[in-house]
Amino acid sequence: MNIVKAEILWTRLCNLRCQYCNMYRTDASANVKKDWELWKLGLRRLKDLDCGFTAVYGAEPLMDMNYLGDFFEETNNLGIYHTLISNCSLKDTKERITELCNQGLKSLTVSFDGNEDELNDDSSSLKSGNGIETLRWFMKTFDYRDAAVVFTLTKTNLESILKWIPVLSKEGIFVFFDLIHSDIGNPGTKCRNYEGIDELLFSMEDADKLRKFAAQMIEMKKEGKYTIHQSNTFLDVLHKTPERYINYEWNCAKDFGFPAWLSIDNDGLARVCDDFYIKGEKDWYFWELTPEVFNGEYTEYWKEKTIQHCKGCFWNTHWDAHRIKQGDETFEDYVNNSL
Repeated sequence: MNIVKAEILWTRLCNLRCQYCNMYRTDASANVKKDWELWKLGLRRLKDLDCGFTAVYGAEPLMDMNYLGDFFEETNNLGIYHTLISNCSLKDTKERITELCNQGLKSLTVSFDGNEDELNDDSSSLKSGNGIETLRWFMKTFDYRDAAVVFTLTKTNLESILKWIPVLSKEGIFVFFDLIHSDIGNPGTKCRNYEGIDELLFSMEDADKLRKFAAQMIEMKKEGKYTIHQSNTFLDVLHKTPERYINYEWNCAKDFGFPAWLSIDNDGLARVCDDFYIKGEKDWYFWELTPEVFNGEYTEYWKEKTIQHCKGCFWNTHWDAHRIKQGDETFEDYVNNSL
């Protein structure tokens, strides 16, 4: 196996300005016109690299519908799983999703940060309210592979997530969380610091809080009746060594099998991470990545750059990709399948 997944930053357009994200853009210059023939070639290259899963996100992917339905149709043809990650807050969200489902969209993931009355962020409140309602409509209306919510875990919403898991599980909705990250100075980061972010970020004083949260998630997974998407290995390391996340101690380039994923920008550039990129360095487009190029000069070049310049992280999806590539987790557990 070369790569487990590819994250597709379909567009840098976004209609919301969530506190912890630096992706808000509404001007047309934030978008890139795609050459679909090259993108189809790129998808074939991903298949040649053993890629089994693509997550299409942004910013907000529904703000650029050009070729988006074709993307899902082509991944279906190639046997690559996909999901669309959306804030579901556009006025015509359902019309756009219907168009995509008619071309083959089989999985929808919505951003969800908790109860609206717990949020001190207008954008998060909007997407959380719209997201759940849209997801329920999607499940009633279309044949689908899976439906999921993704939380951004902060030290203020741990209990909220635990309360939502039984509710969403009864409806067959998978629950997944990302850990909040701040701008720690990595080149090309999409994270944003702002006044008040310290109220959300975890410190070593919160280590026991994270341990308790992970322990509860582990016990809930063992019960077997909750649709928790988080991997066992990630929950285990968060429980045993929360400082790995708090201090951003993991550098993927020092791990075996780097890179286990690719991040494809909206112009087709193949990056090793969506939160680390050095402008002016050597670039490859994903349609240029034959297995020989990927396993040769591409990996050698970006391994050195990442070790030298990336200050580390603990992105759970990237951690999972490494564990799958190393055989500690199975790909089947990584991709939900309700069909």
